[in-house]
Amino acid sequence: MVESRKRARLVLIASDGEWAGRSLESVLELNGYSVVRVERGRRALELARRTPLDAIFLDAATADMGGIEVCRALRDDPLFDHSTPIIITSAVAGAHRAGAAAFAAGAWEYCSQPFDVETLMLKLGTFVRAADTVREVFDIPAGGIRLEGRVGDVRIPLGQIAFEIFTGSQFDSNERRPIAQNVQTGDVVLLPEGTYYIVSNYGDGNSVVRSDIHIDAGKLTDIVVTHRAAIKTLKLVNNPGGEALANTQWTVLTPGGDVIKESIGAFPRLVLAEGDYHVVARNEGRTYQRDFKVITGVDGEVEVLAR
Repeated sequence: MVESRKRARLVLIASDGEWAGRSLESVLELNGYSVVRVERGRRALELARRTPLDAIFLDAATADMGGIEVCRALRDDPLFDHSTPIIITSAVAGAHRAGAAAFAAGAWEYCSQPFDVETLMLKLGTFVRAADTVREVFDIPAGGIRLEGRVGDVRIPLGQIAFEIFTGSQFDSNERRPIAQNVQTGDVVLLPEGTYYIVSNYGDGNSVVRSDIHIDAGKLTDIVVTHRAAIKTLKLVNNPGGEALANTQWTVLTPGGDVIKESIGAFPRLVLAEGDYHVVARNEGRTYQRDFKVITGVDGEVEVLAR
């Protein structure tokens, strides 16, 4: 499924507080902003360094890397657009010392929750307009895409799926290198207007989806790639429902004998495309095997009996 909409001001939110992050995202979208929300400070740092943004909201208490630390790192980065407004947010009311530290790190504003929404949106609008006055504007026929993967109606978690982007169509015969690799869910990638294809890899098994897309100038296109797959955990057991035997070597094959995945361990966890499979388990010099089926969205265990 591909949806398009007009390019709005793009704002990045970094917050590992689910309620606070979603609330701020809703307020921004209601006021006409396009939002990318992440839960980790380091992820925000990575995105801000490679994605043109109109403003950034950073939670001061993000677990892996606090918002003030991310702000300082961006302000010290010569490749980052220093005209981008950065706003530090905090769940602690009246934290004056933290506010001083935020401004010292280069933040444009420091806000404690709960926010005065009207005032915050007025300030943000002022900040964005002020930033525009110090930027040289070029008219480039380009657009953007934002990617995510799903199994049925369930969104695939961040880190379990990655995308590659190529120029042209997947049906072109010539070999090409990807122009963007390891693109993660929620990333915004800016591209010149034209035709591209994406390769979506869910897990490290055989769940791969290829899709042609078209980028329109001045539009941000949300792309949802649907995988027909499920997560299966393999177990070699002496009895149904028993404990898994350690140091087991596993081979998962297609009915035709093509190897899909090999691994070693008591509980290998695999993402497999919908279909029929044959699994071989080797333990202490003995070999055991069985057939099994993968149905889209039906995660679970595949037990092989050591008999």
